[in-house]
Amino acid sequence: EPSEVAFNNAEDDFNRIEDVPIFRAWREKTGHSGTYREPNGGAFGAVAVAWLKWHLKDDVTAAAMFTGSGCGLCQHRDWHVKKKNIE
Repeated sequence: EPSEVAFNNAEDDFNRIEDVPIFRAWREKTGHSGTYREPNGGAFGAVAVAWLKWHLKDDVTAAAMFTGSGCGLCQHRDWHVKKKNIE
């Protein structure tokens, strides 16, 4: 989230990258290490697994979390999503 030490750098990286698909998401009230200490990695774990399934297994169900104007992650109020060249 914006109070995190890495937030501004990640935002700058996102803004500078133009020629490849890029997805940026952050969750309200979540620290730098995310939810990975929760069982099964918590909310961040589910997102990471979906990303890997999409890219490594070409899983269209997992891709729906990131693609389209109404992407699955876009529907969660506590997540903030930006993306370029992904649809």
